Amino acid sequence: MTHSHRHARSQHPPGLLSKWALAFISRVVPWALVLICLMALTGWLVGDVTPFFQWLSWVPAVVLLLLLVPAFVLSLVGGRRGGRVLLRLSGGLLLLVLFWTSLVDYGVLRASEVTENDLVLVNWNATIPPGEKSFEEARFMAADAIRLVGELEPEVIVIFNGSYLRLSPEWGAFHDGWAHVARSAGAMVMSQHEILEVRPILATGGSLVVKIRLMYLGKELVIWGFDLPSSPSLSRAALFASLQAQLVESGRPEPDLLLGDFNVPRGSRSLGRAFPEYRSAFSESGAGWSGTWPTYLPLWDLDQVLVGPRLTAVRYETVSPLVGMHRIQRVVLRWCEN
Repeated sequence: MTHSHRHARSQHPPGLLSKWALAFISRVVPWALVLICLMALTGWLVGDVTPFFQWLSWVPAVVLLLLLVPAFVLSLVGGRRGGRVLLRLSGGLLLLVLFWTSLVDYGVLRASEVTENDLVLVNWNATIPPGEKSFEEARFMAADAIRLVGELEPEVIVIFNGSYLRLSPEWGAFHDGWAHVARSAGAMVMSQHEILEVRPILATGGSLVVKIRLMYLGKELVIWGFDLPSSPSLSRAALFASLQAQLVESGRPEPDLLLGDFNVPRGSRSLGRAFPEYRSAFSESGAGWSGTWPTYLPLWDLDQVLVGPRLTAVRYETVSPLVGMHRIQRVVLRWCEN
């Protein structure tokens, strides 16, 4: 065999490998990305009723967009075999997820006009990461966070896990500006309306539920504030079934409002089964991005406000604080006319 023949043969394998790689990228990769998205969408439909589907149901629409865009582009440059099916499927899924992200995860044209008698309520899980450094940073930024909360012009504030805020030099003046203040089991409630009661009704297994009763326009407003476990391996179906069974005994009078860190995304099947008569304030009147965790990249709306039959959500928004792991919720509420 001559040197030229050996040289020619040595050139073919790299070229052949590059063709195989190109075929793999243009055909196999987009199909794999589309199948992953289809599995996630199946999780959305089934909901967090089993541990497996719980993981799938938590996949945000934004993540699916990041998978579907390259799948669609690769389907455009792929081979003819199965290309049209892949193009239509990836394109259709891309439009669906884009629609969902733009109009469902991002609230537009849903907020109503606020009137004088509407109630402005702010809820914040002010949890900070563990460690001395995080605590020192939070204490340093607490004054700015307090000023931000004040700029939201709330009539009622419900804060969980925010004891470090009281170390700020701004806290005294902020505290004294409220007509009524109460603290219980890690929850701080400040209100311009009379507070009748603040007490825990459930504190077990890492779950905390605080009952808040206050007067609003001559009627008693009952709120349940939640701070639930964050472990991703915890079955949410079992958690909410247990919570529902335990709270039935403490559920008189029925709450008008549920708020706090539920540690499940909006639309959770488990949360909906536990409280079927309550509606998402964001879905009803949300404006802007709905995510609340983590603060620096809020892909998941773990903090929620759910309104009962006696209330209407007029406006809902989330605001990024200068400290903490969760965004702040601001909701405007109104008694239903009937």
